[in-house]
Amino acid sequence: MKRTLNSFCTGNLLVLVLFLFPNACLFAFEGVEFRLRPHQIPKDYGPRDVQAEIEFGRNLGGIILKRHSLYPDRELQEYVNLVGNGIAELMGRPELQYHFGVIDTELVNAYATPGGYVFVSFGALKLMENEAQLVGVIAHEIAHIDLRHEVKKLKIRALEDSYSTEISAIFGSTSATKRVLFEQMTGKAMKILFEEGRSKEMEVEADLQGIRTMMELGYDWKSYIDYLEQLDHLMGDVSAEISKTHPTSHERIDAIEKLAADQKFVTNRLRKTGKDLKPMFDSRRFWITIILWLAGGVLYADENHFKNVLVGDRAATMGGTYIAIADDSTGGYYNPAGLAYSVGDTISGSGNAYYTSKTRYKKTIGNQDWERDSETVLPNFFGITKSLGRTMLAFSYIVPDSFIEHQDQDYKIGSDVYFLSLHTEHQSNMSGPSIAYRFDDTWSVGASVFYGWGITRKLQNEYQKIGSDPVKNTFQSTKREESFLQTRIGVQSNFLEPLTIGLVYVETIPLALNVQKNISVVSSQTQTFSNSTEDLLLKKPRQFSLGLAYFLSHDWLLAMDLDYFSSSTSGLNNVINYSFGGEWFLDAENAFRLGYFTNKDNRQEPGSNTVGPYEKIDLTGFTLGYSSYTRTSSFTLGTIYSSGKGKAQVYSGQSDIRDLERTSLTLIFAANYNY
Repeated sequence: MKRTLNSFCTGNLLVLVLFLFPNACLFAFEGVEFRLRPHQIPKDYGPRDVQAEIEFGRNLGGIILKRHSLYPDRELQEYVNLVGNGIAELMGRPELQYHFGVIDTELVNAYATPGGYVFVSFGALKLMENEAQLVGVIAHEIAHIDLRHEVKKLKIRALEDSYSTEISAIFGSTSATKRVLFEQMTGKAMKILFEEGRSKEMEVEADLQGIRTMMELGYDWKSYIDYLEQLDHLMGDVSAEISKTHPTSHERIDAIEKLAADQKFVTNRLRKTGKDLKPMFDSRRFWITIILWLAGGVLYADENHFKNVLVGDRAATMGGTYIAIADDSTGGYYNPAGLAYSVGDTISGSGNAYYTSKTRYKKTIGNQDWERDSETVLPNFFGITKSLGRTMLAFSYIVPDSFIEHQDQDYKIGSDVYFLSLHTEHQSNMSGPSIAYRFDDTWSVGASVFYGWGITRKLQNEYQKIGSDPVKNTFQSTKREESFLQTRIGVQSNFLEPLTIGLVYVETIPLALNVQKNISVVSSQTQTFSNSTEDLLLKKPRQFSLGLAYFLSHDWLLAMDLDYFSSSTSGLNNVINYSFGGEWFLDAENAFRLGYFTNKDNRQEPGSNTVGPYEKIDLTGFTLGYSSYTRTSSFTLGTIYSSGKGKAQVYSGQSDIRDLERTSLTLIFAANYNY
């Protein structure tokens, strides 16, 4: 069968290590809290039982790989992982992480072990004519796991009265009795997989659940019937493994066709392409499946860029170049030490009067692009300062990142139709006090402590009509909430006057991150619903900033900032952003500013070591502004334009790379009052 590209899942590499060295990680899942669906997991089957199932299945998978190694074809492994993970996203148990592998044997068979491990033999793949048959086989194996066939038969539990007698305690134990018991259980499981097989009822039950999944994903369920018919000649060979481990194809086909007749299944041969299986992204059905079940992941805030919003008025219109200046209320954000040189007590605020951006993913579906538009109008800074001699106090409210994103597009290929409507809102907020102390006219220090919180909401609706398949609507909602604590410590000095130097150190401590996701699929034949909740903590990069400001004269100022972001998270790079700004006072009442800045992405370049959805784009921007001053107030008008080009892996679990472009325009209005 023809294969297509997808990046090799990190999870699959982990599985290989666990399989080859099973005893090294027997307690890898210890303490894990599993998300259980009440209607799927019996009340008497809890998290410790799931842990026991995973541990047993992982060790059993290691034994299988000792018998048959993984097939040495990375591209093939990637392809099967892509298909398998797409199916597991729809039908898999949410408390399990699924892993897929092609094993190097000409025997025609497929195997599933408890806990989420699925193997397909190379011999079985060679027998398949098209992708639909592969989907049917993998869905059948996942069904065995979902229905807990081996778990029930072997009584794999974490309870004292079960056959396993506290299976978690068996692993790693030095007790000879427990080790013998575990070996007996493993032997029984291997006998089921390779010699005796499961009962006819279990195989038919898995067939029927697999068929329903094929229909949910839009595949021709009769392709699976064709595959079962191809197994007939093997069933006549008593030495063939599959003839020992499965009921006859005739019995299985009869059960499937009876279900099809009872529920009036629709036959669609669109996916049947013989031995010339088209690449996945030339296939009308699979690219829609990818969008529906894989591309609809959580849309996180842009945590990989660090100058998404330029805060304030004077600072923003100078490209954010403010570390060595910071002599107004925005100093609490840029460099708290600069607050010490602000004049009097002030109230100030600024807003993005209008912000718009466009992101284009080139040739995402065939020759068609994905386009996403973002717009927002909201204040991004409010601050007050209070002078107490050499000490300056301040309080700030800051919006360092915000967007409202839309995508409404339809794709048509012949009579097939796909429509996507996406709406995403995100806003990050920070608020807290600052203090600065001026030793003399040349030195000052300062510190800020901000409490930060953010929320992202995404609503995604998809409509598809493919061939004679039932019309399907998919609705997905995602909510992401986070909180953190951030400290900023700054120093500023002009002992080299007319040159001023500023230094800032920023440390961010994550407090909480919660992600909730709901997916519902409605068609004329089926309805499905799933939900999940996840609690995480994501490390934030440390920031070290150096700023220089050179006062050419009373009317002219030039400034430069260097911001270094150090990440301790694997897969993220350390980055340096630069910004340059200039200011010219025409007279005491009118000032003009301009600036340039970089906004680099700290992710690695997309490639063989990354999987979609994944992207990297470095941005650059230009700013221009004008301020008008009176004795007690000022107002500022300005604009920010940024753009960049990058690369993106659009679909989850695949490595094809697309070109990416982004542009944005911001209009700024700000006011300041001294009292």
